[in-house]
Amino acid sequence: MPLNKTSFVRRSVVLATGASLLVSVFVTGGSSFAATTTSSPGVRAARAAVLAAEKPIRFTAASPKFSMSTLAGKSVWYIAPTMSVPFIAAIAAGFKAAGEAAGLKVTIFDGQGNVNTWNQGVSEAVSQGASGIVLQGISPSLVSGPLAQAVAAKIPVIDSLTGNPKDALPTGILAHVSVDYTFGGKLLADWMIADSNGHAHVVIFTSSVYTIYVKMLAGFKAEFRKRCPKTCRIDAVEDVPPTNWATQLGTIASTQLSRHPDVNYFVPVADAMVTYIAPSLTQVKSRVKIISHDGVTTNLDLIRSGKTQQADVSNPPTAAMGWAEVDELGRLMQDLKPVFENLPQQIFVRANVGKNDKNLFPYFSNFAAGFKTNWGV
Repeated sequence: MPLNKTSFVRRSVVLATGASLLVSVFVTGGSSFAATTTSSPGVRAARAAVLAAEKPIRFTAASPKFSMSTLAGKSVWYIAPTMSVPFIAAIAAGFKAAGEAAGLKVTIFDGQGNVNTWNQGVSEAVSQGASGIVLQGISPSLVSGPLAQAVAAKIPVIDSLTGNPKDALPTGILAHVSVDYTFGGKLLADWMIADSNGHAHVVIFTSSVYTIYVKMLAGFKAEFRKRCPKTCRIDAVEDVPPTNWATQLGTIASTQLSRHPDVNYFVPVADAMVTYIAPSLTQVKSRVKIISHDGVTTNLDLIRSGKTQQADVSNPPTAAMGWAEVDELGRLMQDLKPVFENLPQQIFVRANVGKNDKNLFPYFSNFAAGFKTNWGV
């Protein structure tokens, strides 16, 4: 029978021993988990969190409205940690489109994964008279010198994806634009707890140079301790700098498969890591499942194919994050108060990801128009 997003099917299964056990299969937002009478409270709580997170997220424009017209012609700079990561490049494209829609002059600076280059980018923005600067995924502490120059020049600077939205603001930063990465880590953990019925054995691949991944790992560990302290475990945490992903992740993944033969989940904290990890699983026909974070199209396509990657904790449409950054900068450039930019997260699995990205975020389909309405352009 056809199922919609709120449908569920209950089936009774007779075990080979002759004893009967009730099994319920819930289908919400496309995902399903076998919920048995033996599931622990932690597993049931994780399952509920996952099913809620699989529902379509909604776009909410920040308030109050304000006018962008007085900023026409001003210069804004986007300092990227590296444009080689598709996720970062997609945010940059959104930032550029939003800035141009607002009548701003946009500069995208490629930090090339190098701290010295990040500092160079901020220095250039200051020397060329930027009216606003975004640090994309770059910890302010790593560019403290040129950031102080920006403060002295009274240039508003925001950071994006360097922490959680409500974190304390470091010196020189006027606002955060970010998803809640601690919560994202919890969703990663909840999906594995639910999917394994409380028997997840996990290897995590992270990059602690990015604060967001430190927070994500903390959220993950906290959720494991809370929901599944006895039967779930983290076998290893591999900390690999972004500059070494291409050369090291594959070898590390193969080593972990040999070292932990009962591992059943790999967790790369960023979708871009999967490209280098997945071949190690394919080569040995491993049944290890991958769940990662970001919602990049190539990773969602892997989920659609039913191979290698089974789930993804996704940010909102990547371009929308760039628009939110321009929204925040526009407010600060007019000496308005910073606002909360609502950037929710959603879990995608094969059953709810659809055939392509066209209808992936139905409630974000007109986000650009929503921002422009807010700006009066």
